[in-house]
Amino acid sequence: MKDAPEAFGPAHAADDRPADDRPADDRPADDRPADDRPADDKVVRRADRPGPPPDAPARRRASVDLMVGRCLDPAMGVCLRAFDREGRDAARWRQESREVVSRALRLSARKRLAADDRAVHDVMRRVSEIGLDRLIGHPGSVPLPAGVDLGLLLTSGITAEQVAPGGRLGLAELQDAMAASRSSDREVAFVVLAAGLEPDDAATLLGRGVDDVSASLGRAGRRLSEGHAGVPAGGRGEGGRGGVGDRVAP
Repeated sequence: MKDAPEAFGPAHAADDRPADDRPADDRPADDRPADDRPADDKVVRRADRPGPPPDAPARRRASVDLMVGRCLDPAMGVCLRAFDREGRDAARWRQESREVVSRALRLSARKRLAADDRAVHDVMRRVSEIGLDRLIGHPGSVPLPAGVDLGLLLTSGITAEQVAPGGRLGLAELQDAMAASRSSDREVAFVVLAAGLEPDDAATLLGRGVDDVSASLGRAGRRLSEGHAGVPAGGRGEGGRGGVGDRVAP
């Protein structure tokens, strides 16, 4: 009987093996990795994880209300300046502005942003992006802001009088020229060229640098020039970065 343990093989003499070297079923329950334990033995159970605080819905509504309060007036103001600066069809364009702003607020609210400057910038960028599309077929034209020299933005020998006869830029033409541009350029085109804000003010409203806004205006000028030079707007692209896919994501 002295040699009996060896007849059963080494597996039955493994009491002194480190716990990690033993088969999973031979380890004491406490030594098994958490993922090897039955669900009821795991340290943290899904059902035990804390849920949202009871006042979370109320706090969320309050944050959205605050964001709307901060954004509503400037967003409506920019839209009305672009759509109907001279008040020729106030009822129609006020309703159009409400729809644009409402959609922009809904999209921004989904991102659960705090009601801070970042949220205001996000809303205004969306308002500008959506608003530019509403200029399709718009019959009106607008004067350019004093701080923008259109002649300096244009290329290919195109003159400001060709693009903006009498100093007024057609809104439908602006939309068509910017249709395939990157989102950042479309936003600046709407706020500066359509709504008539100065570049400095547009930078503040959109949360961008003044140099960045100026660069977008330069690209907008090239787009407008292409349309008058017989090149389809957007046909040349801008380093592969333009196009519908670069617009603001919902």
